[in-house]
Amino acid sequence: IRVLVVDDNEDLIHFYRRYVTNTRYQIIPLTDGELIFETMEETRPDAIILDVMLPSVDGWELLTRLRQHPLGRSLPILVCSVIQEEELARALGATGYVKKPVGRSSLLRALDAAMRPAGPGSTE
Repeated sequence: IRVLVVDDNEDLIHFYRRYVTNTRYQIIPLTDGELIFETMEETRPDAIILDVMLPSVDGWELLTRLRQHPLGRSLPILVCSVIQEEELARALGATGYVKKPVGRSSLLRALDAAMRPAGPGSTE
C-alpha cells in the first residue's frame, strides 16, 4: 500500500519509513506540498499522510483541494500534526487524525483504520 507522506520534516519521514518496515505500507516522501498533484499523478498513492504546517502551502487548504480533486476525492487522508484540530481535519474531509509526535503503533493503527472500508455502522 503506497502512502504519500506530505511533510517538510525529512527526519520525520525517515521515522515513518522505519515504522512501516516489514508491513504492507510503503512510504512515498514529499517535502513540498506544492507538488502534491504532480506526485499523485506519478505515484498513484493508496493513502496520504498530510502535515498541515507546511512552508509553501497551507495544509488545511491543501486538504480541501485534495477532496475536490479526482485523484484525492476518495483516498484515505490522515492529518498528522502538532496542531490539535481533529474536528477541523475531519470537517475538511480527513479520514483520520494523528497527533505529533507520532509513535510507530499509533501510526500503524491509524493507517490500518484508514484503509478499512467503511461499512454500515462504521464510525470511520
